[in-house]
Amino acid sequence: TLFRSIPQQLLTTLGPLFRNSRMVQFHFTNKDLESLKGLYRIMGNGFAGCVHFPHTAPCEVRVLMLLYSSKKKIFMGLIPYDQSGFVNGIRQVITNHKQVQQQKIDQHRSQMGNAQALATGSVPPGAQAFLQKQPGALPMTQGVQQQMGGQQVPLGMPTVGSVS
Repeated sequence: TLFRSIPQQLLTTLGPLFRNSRMVQFHFTNKDLESLKGLYRIMGNGFAGCVHFPHTAPCEVRVLMLLYSSKKKIFMGLIPYDQSGFVNGIRQVITNHKQVQQQKIDQHRSQMGNAQALATGSVPPGAQAFLQKQPGALPMTQGVQQQMGGQQVPLGMPTVGSVS
């Protein structure tokens, strides 16, 4: 059996599959108090648990979603009637989330690379070609600084506080 925690906000698109589910309530014993505390902590912070049962298990259920209601202080399990549709839906949601996260990372790296190029005075190749094609483009000067309040600040550069 495999348990995977998933942010609950990722599951909003799976509403129709959740509505077409059996609902069960879980009661855990206090035998392993540390594990139970960890489960409360994870589930109470906006996560759901996706429980995968191996194909070798002699049962029809392959997946169930474990949810925690902090208002009612109960654990609920949703067992989708459409098991394969639910598994495919979960996979799609996770794949989409990973792609969005990777795009954000790539975009951040790109922005950091451009900021670094500007800080060192170098111009990315695409920008060089653009500048060369622009009629009447102003030549770039390096090392020009302006005195401001006792600090030397390179012209055209944002101060550290304004970089987002």
